Amino acid sequence: MIRHDSAMVKAQLQDAYREIQQCDEGSPEMGVAIERIWSNHSIPVIICDGEESITAVRNLRFDGDTADMSGFSERELRRELRKIKESGDSITFDLGAGMRQKVYCGESHLVGYVWLIGVIPYVALVVFMILLCVGLAAFMTRKRRMERDNLWKGIARETAHQLGTPISGIMGWRDLLASGGADPKEVADNIGKDIERLSWVMDRFSHIEGTPNLKEESVNDDIRWVISYLAARVSRKVKLSLEEPDGEVRVRHDPTLLRWAIENLCKNAAQAISGPGAISVTLSKKGAEHATIDIRDTGHGMDMATRKNVFEAGFSTKTGGWGLGLALVKRIVEENHNGRVYVLESKVGVGTTFRIEI
Repeated sequence: MIRHDSAMVKAQLQDAYREIQQCDEGSPEMGVAIERIWSNHSIPVIICDGEESITAVRNLRFDGDTADMSGFSERELRRELRKIKESGDSITFDLGAGMRQKVYCGESHLVGYVWLIGVIPYVALVVFMILLCVGLAAFMTRKRRMERDNLWKGIARETAHQLGTPISGIMGWRDLLASGGADPKEVADNIGKDIERLSWVMDRFSHIEGTPNLKEESVNDDIRWVISYLAARVSRKVKLSLEEPDGEVRVRHDPTLLRWAIENLCKNAAQAISGPGAISVTLSKKGAEHATIDIRDTGHGMDMATRKNVFEAGFSTKTGGWGLGLALVKRIVEENHNGRVYVLESKVGVGTTFRIEI
C-alpha cells in the first residue's frame, strides 16, 4: 500500500514538472504546479542540474520538513543521492537551451516501517492471550475463593450438627440425674461417651485446617474402624464388606482425617442405596509408599453432569443437603495428603465406585 502511494506521488511530481515547463514564468499556473511539488511530505526528493550538482532537496529526513540544504554537508547530500539512485526513480526534464534537470525520487520513509503492519496481528494476538490469561486467572481465583467460602460455611453447619448430638445427650443425662430417676453410674458412663464424641469431633475439625499429623500406620486399621463404626449406623439392608491384601498396608497418613474421608464416602454410598444393597471397600497397595482405596456401592449411580460437580462445595443431589461431605473428602485427600480422589466409574441404576490414592 505504501509503495503504491509512493508511485502515485512520483507520477504527480512528474505531471507537475510538465506543467511547469508549459507555463509562463511567474504565472499562477506555475505557482500551483510548484505547490503540488512541495506538498509532498513523505517521499525524499533530490533535484540535480545537468552536471549532477544538487540544487534542491525535499524530505531527506523523517523528523521534519527539510527543504533547506544548509542542514546537510556535501558529503551527506552525496550519500543520500547514492541511496536514492540505488533504490529510487528519476525524472529528467528538458528545460531548453541545452539545459536539463533531473529529479530523483526515493522510497517513502514509511516503507521502512512496513514490517510493523505484519507484526501488528501477532502483537494483538499476544495482548489478547495475556488478557485472556489474566481473565482466566481472576476467574479461577474467584472460583477457588467461592469454593473455599462454601466449604467453610458447610464446615460450620457440620460442626454445629456434630456437636449438637453429644451436647443434647449430656443435657438430657444431666436433667435425668437431677430428677433422681437414673443410676448415677449409668449416667456417668453415657456422659463419658458423649464427651468422648465431642473430643473426637473437635479433633477432626482441628486437623482439617492445621498441619496433618502424617504417620506411617496401617490403613487396614482405619478402614476396619470405619466399617465397625458405620455398621450400627446404616440400614441393616446395606451390607458392608472389606477386601484387603495379605499383610498390612502401611503408608504415611493422618488416621483421623483418612477415617473421616472414608466415612464420608461410605455414608454418601449408603444414601445412594434406596433398598437392599452393598458397599464394598477394597484396599490395595501400589509400590512401597502408595495405597489405593476403592469404595463401591450398588446405588442409583450418577450421570455425567453429577460426576462433573460431585466434589464441588455446596453441590448436592439430596433435598436439604449441604454439599459438604465429598468436598471435605477432596480437601483431605488432595490437600492434606497430596493424593487423588475421583469417580472411577459410575452407571445410572448400577452403582458408583470412588477411588482414593494416597
